[in-house]
Parts: sequence; structure tokens; C-alpha cells
Amino acid sequence: MRHGWIVGLGCLLLTTPLHAGPTTASPPATPQAADANQPAAKAASTDARATKATKANPYQATENAPKVMSVAKVSVGDVGILMGIKTTELVQAAGLWPVHEYDDTHPNAPKKVSLIRSANHRIEGTEVRRTRAVGDVDGSVFVLYTTRNGQGGRDPHIRKILPDNTLGFDVTVLMESKAGIAPDGAGGVYVVTHKTFASDGEFYHDQTAHNSLRINSAGAIVWQVAEPGAPMPSGDPQYWSAAARSSQGVFVGYGYKTGADQATPVLLHRKSGDGSKLYKRAGLKAPAAGAAGVVGTTPLLGIVDRIWPAPDGSVVARVYRQTADQLFVRVDASGTQTAAFKCPGTNPQLLPHNNGGVICVHMPSDGKIHVVHYGVSGGNLKNLGAWTSAPISGWTFSQIAVTVDGQYLATASTTSGFAGLALFSASGVLLDKTLATARPGAITRLIVGGHDWLAMHKGGDIDPRPAVFRGAFAPGAL
Repeated sequence: MRHGWIVGLGCLLLTTPLHAGPTTASPPATPQAADANQPAAKAASTDARATKATKANPYQATENAPKVMSVAKVSVGDVGILMGIKTTELVQAAGLWPVHEYDDTHPNAPKKVSLIRSANHRIEGTEVRRTRAVGDVDGSVFVLYTTRNGQGGRDPHIRKILPDNTLGFDVTVLMESKAGIAPDGAGGVYVVTHKTFASDGEFYHDQTAHNSLRINSAGAIVWQVAEPGAPMPSGDPQYWSAAARSSQGVFVGYGYKTGADQATPVLLHRKSGDGSKLYKRAGLKAPAAGAAGVVGTTPLLGIVDRIWPAPDGSVVARVYRQTADQLFVRVDASGTQTAAFKCPGTNPQLLPHNNGGVICVHMPSDGKIHVVHYGVSGGNLKNLGAWTSAPISGWTFSQIAVTVDGQYLATASTTSGFAGLALFSASGVLLDKTLATARPGAITRLIVGGHDWLAMHKGGDIDPRPAVFRGAFAPGAL
């Protein structure tokens, strides 16, 4: 049975030459206008139960130990066919782990949140909702969540889960559920959030004083600072804040209302010791017309919702404005905007690369991947080159991540019914590929750390419930 399984897999893998070369493009000699594009979508969910084959349903959930499938060159860990999963966040914390939020159909933990790692860690409470989860290098995990209180509202919490899955701290602070969080590098966490209030003479909240605070390793607030009041955001997506630790403190991103359904993006850099500002950049500029990378004169509207620090003290920040655009800027260590770009292609993803760079990725339904790499060169963010992979027949790519080696691990839905995994070189050459045949379906979310990967998987028509897949790879080979 197993022999025929792998032979069938080998036949499927011969649809494309293994080392088919990509189409590459050097950075443009003269500035070029970018195409319209669209923000990346978010993905799915899961927990931990294993599988047991039955005639009625070969993917029925059981309470058995996790099952690891060895398929060709990839070790795929199907750590359970899951039920009752509402959403999942994948985190890197001395390993790769899922943090699940359960809905009311979960058999053991309805409306609870769990970190799935060894003995696991469950967050109890009434109607627990997870909005953020981030890992720290020591293995700790910070979770921002809310619980239903007795007055019909929701109480926000920050919880620290230690590497051994015991409780570090759980504190309640006044913040929006869409606050940003980032480890502070000393066992604590930065929290950045809107705090709305009513201006004089107003009955309803119409202003926001954006707050930043630092919580230490014991759960005590070290400092808390606020910006002057400004018109509060007008729509739910505009309440998101972003945080990213720097060598000097924390970068903070958000937006405030400047017109009907519009927002002005703000980028702050605060000191770790007391929260004082190194700089504040309120208002960013769009790319100049027909000159990719050149900062124009037209104000960018939206919120700073993603921040990627670079070793030189600069940052690349995405400005999200609820349109089909993926716009990003570079701001140097002094707070001066030096570059502005818009991702080319249709429905692109904007993802981090190594050392503060980013990539724009376009994955149409023709089995190809289009990547444009942006990084610092000559003191500014520039287009470092682009590539288009050779097509893989029957594959449609959806998820991609940059590895520690600068290669690209990508996943696809395939006509075989199983999820495909492919590893590409830094220039887009296909190095290896395989199918994850633990169960039919497709991968909906992917995270890579070192030479390991973790993915959320949604089953096929027989059993669409989610599962968690694990795997490992070597440089150049799955």
C-alpha cells in the first residue's frame, strides 16, 4: 500500500522539470509606474487530536497520539483533525506553535483559547476571544485577548505564557482589542493602543489619545505615555495599531481620522527606558507618479499596520487604506521618509524578507510565482530584482515565506487534491517539491522558522475540518 502511494506521488511530481529556470528581471534602470493591487488576506484555524482510519470516515478525529507521515522527502506531521476552531495564530517562540481560538462547537473548551505546545496552555474565561499572539526568542508567548464581563462588555487582557507553558502573568489594562503588542527583549511586552474619549461638549466618543505602555517580566507597568487627542478612527479596520521592537525601544504605527472615512498614518519611535519619543512622523507621502520608489507630494491615507525594522535603525512600514493597494514606505533612523512603493500585480502579498527588506508576491492561477525583492542599497530602499518561476502544471500557489537561507518555501493547492510544497532558490529556481499526502486539502497559512515549517491545513470535501501540518527542510531540499 505504502509502495503504491509513493509511486503515485512520483508520477505526480513529474509534471514539471525539477530545476526549471525562472524568468528574472533586474531592477529597472529608469523608474516605472506600478500596477493596481490588493491587500493580502488572513488565514484559518486549529488544536491537537490525532487520526484513526475507518471505513465511514478515514479522517475521523480520535484521542490517539499525534501521527507523523513520512512522504517522499518531507516529514509531514498531521497533529490532529480538529473541530471547533474559530481562528488560529501561528507564532515562533523557540519553535513554531499554533494558538487557537475555539468556537462554541469545541467538545472540551468552547469559547476558550489554547497555545498548543507539549502539555498545552488553556486560557479560561467567559467567551474568550484572541486578537493577537506573538512569540519571544526565549520561548515565551504573549497573548492579547478579551473576556465577557458581567456588565455586557469585554475586558482586555495581556497574558504571558512561559516556555514551560505555565502562567507568567495576566494583567488587565485599558486598551482596544485591536492593540499592537511586541516583546521588549527583557521578558516583558510593549502594548500600543487607541484610547477614545469625548471632547468637551460631546456625548459620544469622538477623540483618541493613542497610548503606548511597557509591561515588565513580572506584569507591572513600567511606563505609559499618550499622544495628544486627535479625531478617532471612523471604521473598525482603522483601529488596528502596530508595534515592533527596535534596538532602542519600540516602533508604533496607527492612524487618526482626517476626513470622511479617511485616516492619516502615524509612525512613532519610542525609547525603551521611559517611552519618550525619538521621533514622530504624522503623515506619509505616496510614490511620485511614474517614479517607483521616489517620494511624491500626495499624502498617503490609511493606517500603519505592519512595521519591519532594519539593522540600520530604519523601518519599512505598510500603509493600509482599505483599497486594492499594497503601499509601503521606508523611514530612516531620524524619522525622514526616504522611499515609497506600491506592489505591482493583482492581489499581491507584501511580506518581510531577511534584514529589513520586503517582497511583493503575486501568485496567479497559472502555477507561477512572481516576486519583487526590495532591500536597502546605497542608503535607501530599492528594487533589488524580480523573478518569475517556471509554471508547475496543476498547481495554484497561495502561501509563501522566506527561509533563513534566503530561499522561498511556497504552498499550493493541486489538481491531485493534496497540498503541494515547493522550495525555490533566491533567484526563483525550483529546487524541490512534494505533496503533503497526510490528508486531502490545501494549506491556508504558513510560518517558517530556521529549517522548520508549520502550516494550517483545511481538509477536502470528505472532511473540511482544519489540521496542523509540520515539516522540516534542508537548504536546497525538502
